[in-house]
Amino acid sequence: MTSSTAIVFGGAGFIGTHLLRHLVARGDYAHVMCADIRDPKRLVAGVEYRTCDVREAIDADKFGPASIIYNLAAVHTTPGYEDWEYYWTNVLGATHVCDYARAVGCETMVFTSSISVYGPCEDAKDEHSALELNSAYGRSKYQAEEIHRA
Repeated sequence: MTSSTAIVFGGAGFIGTHLLRHLVARGDYAHVMCADIRDPKRLVAGVEYRTCDVREAIDADKFGPASIIYNLAAVHTTPGYEDWEYYWTNVLGATHVCDYARAVGCETMVFTSSISVYGPCEDAKDEHSALELNSAYGRSKYQAEEIHRA
């Protein structure tokens, strides 16, 4: 099942708002949706906004099919949360977004992770740098990467 719909999970923040503007401006999708637990600070014309908590299963019938999914949803402020909250949102959220993608037959996903998987450092890092998973946020984002990769 495919459609010309782009869904941005966790799209109500700074990066998501810019991504939504870009998607609407390109005009490649008949429908652009933001699915987030919080209200957006800035509305983007041409975007449908729906409340979605990725910590819970995503109802494929409610959200319908998608041709591309962007997963930006995460708890990320460090410090700021209990360790378990990073896993609850970042890992369980990744699982639910991937489950939704499978349910609607969406084969194209974009996931944003974090430089935090490489630990605190001023040295330049790239995809081949050694991991230093020394925070709950970094560990949870690495686990979310693996869920998306699988």
